[in-house]
Amino acid sequence: FPLISFSQTDLKGIICNHDKSPLPYTNVVLLKKNKGTASNEKGEFQLNNISLDDTVRITNIAYYPKLIRASMLIKNDTIYLEDQIKELAEVTVTNFEIFRNEQDLDFLEYKHNASFELQPGNQIAVFIENKIKREGWIKVVSFRVKDKGTCKNSIRVRLLQTDPRGNEPSYDILDQNIIINFNELKKINHIDLSQFKILMPKEGVFVVLEWVSPDINCDKYSYTDIYGNMAVTNNLVWLNFRDKHWSHNQPTCPNGNYCTPNVSLKVAY
Repeated sequence: FPLISFSQTDLKGIICNHDKSPLPYTNVVLLKKNKGTASNEKGEFQLNNISLDDTVRITNIAYYPKLIRASMLIKNDTIYLEDQIKELAEVTVTNFEIFRNEQDLDFLEYKHNASFELQPGNQIAVFIENKIKREGWIKVVSFRVKDKGTCKNSIRVRLLQTDPRGNEPSYDILDQNIIINFNELKKINHIDLSQFKILMPKEGVFVVLEWVSPDINCDKYSYTDIYGNMAVTNNLVWLNFRDKHWSHNQPTCPNGNYCTPNVSLKVAY
């Protein structure tokens, strides 16, 4: 039988939209390995020591994801993503001025007695229940940072709908790249989202914090720490790596409860 071998190689590329504008902070991940990176401000990315028989998955909030064989990137290093077009039936006109009663939901003011140590490319989603069970206006996302780390990670804030077939994170309802650069990170961060006029779903929403900086120059101990709390008995946290797949097998804390990030929403009803 012939012996087939797939060599290891480095890949460089650029990600653009169809207007040839570069797309920064786009996730590039290998499907066979838990390895990936993100494009820089010029849309450029680099993957080192990969197998050409692997498949690369490219994801960006406002665009359809794309799968491409690693071997094809040797021939063409420019990747074009297609805009996600929302159906007109999904568009509704809402008078947001009727939402005047602001409420803070959920975990920011809980005692911060734990933390999540995550590396570049990791995502953490915490479910914020809509206890009022009616639509509201999402105005602010807040979270606590324990340690910014040494890798100079930027953080992307995302809002995800729940999967209608289950309770896991699904699609983005905030179709903008909300990036907090390393130098802008504070101990307590309040991100104003009021201009985007996002409706709080009746069941609730996932708030996602994502480490988006390229990880080529980061060692595996270059954590950014988000404060958490050990008082919650329900597992509300899901984990991900560069949009690969969501995992819900979070271990319990020493006291038997689950660790929940110090994250909150300000919602007007």
